[in-house]
Amino acid sequence: MLGHLIKGPQRIEPKLVLWFRRIVIILSLILLIIALSTLCLRVFNERPTVSTTIKTDDKILAPIIYMEFKHNFSISCFLYYSINGTNVASCDDCISQPTGGNGIDFPYIGRFSPKHDIGLTTYSEPGPYYVYLHMYVNTTGLSFNDTAQDSTLRMIAFYAEKDLLPVYNSNSTSPFEESLFYSNKYLLARNSQYIFLYSRKIRKMIDKQHEFSSMIGFPSKHSEPLNYIESIIEPLPMILNSSDQPYSVVRVNPRDFTIVTEEEQRHSTIIGAIGTVVAFYSSVVFIYIFLFGVDSIRPWGIVHNCCGIKEKTQKKLLKDVHLINTDDLESLTQRINDIENFHKFLRHNVVDSSLFVSIQQEEQEKGECK
Repeated sequence: MLGHLIKGPQRIEPKLVLWFRRIVIILSLILLIIALSTLCLRVFNERPTVSTTIKTDDKILAPIIYMEFKHNFSISCFLYYSINGTNVASCDDCISQPTGGNGIDFPYIGRFSPKHDIGLTTYSEPGPYYVYLHMYVNTTGLSFNDTAQDSTLRMIAFYAEKDLLPVYNSNSTSPFEESLFYSNKYLLARNSQYIFLYSRKIRKMIDKQHEFSSMIGFPSKHSEPLNYIESIIEPLPMILNSSDQPYSVVRVNPRDFTIVTEEEQRHSTIIGAIGTVVAFYSSVVFIYIFLFGVDSIRPWGIVHNCCGIKEKTQKKLLKDVHLINTDDLESLTQRINDIENFHKFLRHNVVDSSLFVSIQQEEQEKGECK
């Protein structure tokens, strides 16, 4: 097509057909450039897709939990080794009691940080099964007439081995890590119980240093896997209204005992975009040939032209093939030899004449039968 645009076709055509051919070629090239540009922009703007694999485990690590409140308070921690609460152990050594901070809405921050890898197990294991966190408000300035904003605790949870709160809003966190600060954040009303259910997940993100190579189409290289949790919180119908009861209670246990691994992968790549454009180009060439036909057969390709094979083959063929000129033929035998040599050249270098050979053999067999 490009050769026809620059040099024109080999056959002689009317000017109207020639201009129509050139318009078709130019429009086809414009469509190909637009298609390639659109697909490449899609590759750069598209977010990686995520493939997941799931495996099960009998023990899931308890998460890190932050409790924040406008007034000073204290936290008590209990591990339940039985469903009915007959076997309970204290885990106050995992509690960092609240201290005043610089926050305006929630200046007092306490933390449950599981030590010794506290793993919550299934009921078929010896436990522990739950973690109970009791929050006690020990300030005399709080009354039951306070507004909802003044009387609610804020709870934030992270995976046990990845505490993101200290590095929140820093340049080292990725957008996905920053989103985890909001995905497990809840407000707890006073005099209520809650059940906090969480699932463990592992995220394998594409390394930023090798992101461009993955866009091209090379296998994706991932950074260090990021462990995180997804959670829901549900209020329990039991109401705490006694003065000696906790201000709020949260029961922590796994939602399930599966570990989901999420691996980022590139769905669209530059190589894939080029392959799509090449397929589109093949359709354009088919339409072009359908409209204007094909030129004469060309037995030589790029390899022959670049490596000198064309010249060597031509020199070899000149020994066996002679152009047929009736003025130079002295006898019928010489003419037949030249025709046979030219037929051999066409069969090996231009067209496949096996069909004509088979037809000739069939005619010979019919003649012998007669």
